Amino acid sequence: MTANIFGERFLGRNKPAWHNLGRVFTAPIGALEAIEAAGMDYLVNKSEVAMRVVAAPGWEAIPGKFSLVREPTHDDPVNRHFGFVGEPYRVVQNTEVAKAIDPLTQLWPVETAGALDHGRTLFLILDAGGGSVGGEEVHQYFLVVDTKDGGTSMRLAFTPVRIVCYNTLVTGLREATTTARLSHHQSVADDLDFRVHLLNQLQQSANVTMQEFGRMASAVLTVDQVQHVMEAAYPIKPPGKKYSLAQELFSSTLDTSEYADSAMVELTGAGDRYNASVARQSELRVAAADSLNRMNDANPALANSAWYVYNAVAEVEDWREGKGAVDRDVVFGHRANTKARAFGAARAYVGK
Repeated sequence: MTANIFGERFLGRNKPAWHNLGRVFTAPIGALEAIEAAGMDYLVNKSEVAMRVVAAPGWEAIPGKFSLVREPTHDDPVNRHFGFVGEPYRVVQNTEVAKAIDPLTQLWPVETAGALDHGRTLFLILDAGGGSVGGEEVHQYFLVVDTKDGGTSMRLAFTPVRIVCYNTLVTGLREATTTARLSHHQSVADDLDFRVHLLNQLQQSANVTMQEFGRMASAVLTVDQVQHVMEAAYPIKPPGKKYSLAQELFSSTLDTSEYADSAMVELTGAGDRYNASVARQSELRVAAADSLNRMNDANPALANSAWYVYNAVAEVEDWREGKGAVDRDVVFGHRANTKARAFGAARAYVGK
């Protein structure tokens, strides 16, 4: 996996991460200690936005418009723009997030902490202990994510992991495992009511999600239902207009010499891109089916269960090769969305 870690701002308990960045700790630590130890106590400020008017001297402020700017750091000595906000927006600094979460770490210590994308996103993973689904061991974690981009609230999600293959079973932040959102229009570091409410929400979410996984482990899917989940996870979209036009032109007896070379290259490229997309989605469906077969062979008691079908997709998304910020996509991006689609499709068959 490639890393999108901001510098060396990563902490992991007991062993280094795949990207070999950051530091390892052994004794349980709280959120604030983790933030400070990892160098994530940098500041993001709300700065006034101005414009330079043509034929006028100097700069003119834009009323009600502000920019979120991370201050320079020792390893990135420039101001980083993260997004635009309005007057009501209040920056909740990483240390404030940590102070709000700190009381929870007495129950669930920090497992991992890090910063992504030049510091735009902070994440904390709290260790919520062990459990089981269908007789298989599952370790439980709570994920805390705060992104300072002007449009995203702090999010918390329950993320259990199968010990068998260490899948991060993130059902997607749009799914039921999302338990709380914290607006950047409120103060939370000293808000006792918020912390008590958050604790109750997290505990309730963990219980509900584990019960849901248990029901999924008891639901055996038919061959057609398994195929439907794979297709939902890896959908093949209908061809676009350019592809359809290319197909029509190249399969006809029309004289294409009147078309400019650039247009023909574009049409040919559209066809190639669509065919490559279909082939890739088909390959991923096969990979998920292979993963499911391995799970079925290892534990026939859960063969073709909704739980295993979902896990098969999760395994492919967590471990397949890819470009870009894979570590982020597994939790927040298109890989997480793929797992969310698989979760929703598999869960739909539970109880039917």
